[in-house]
Amino acid sequence: MFSVKIEGLEKVQRELEELGDAVRALDGTLCDLRFDPSDADSVRDAIAQMEKAVDAKTARWRNNSAVREIAQRSKERFREAILDRASTARRPETE
Repeated sequence: MFSVKIEGLEKVQRELEELGDAVRALDGTLCDLRFDPSDADSVRDAIAQMEKAVDAKTARWRNNSAVREIAQRSKERFREAILDRASTARRPETE
């Protein structure tokens, strides 16, 4: 009979725990944004503010590649949501 030892599971477990903590940190209200949808600079500033908020919420785990990936994807989704809201607000209402 022989024995097989798997090493590195502690690191994987720690990284998964950190990922869970980061996801919980991103859950809920991230920041309050106010912007003028007709002003491109205002929209860009809102996106930058949101990205800083994501970075601040996940800074503790910046060395975890899974957390970095979740943070980047979150920024992309939030960016799209801001751009969609700005676009919708610029459309004239039709009845």
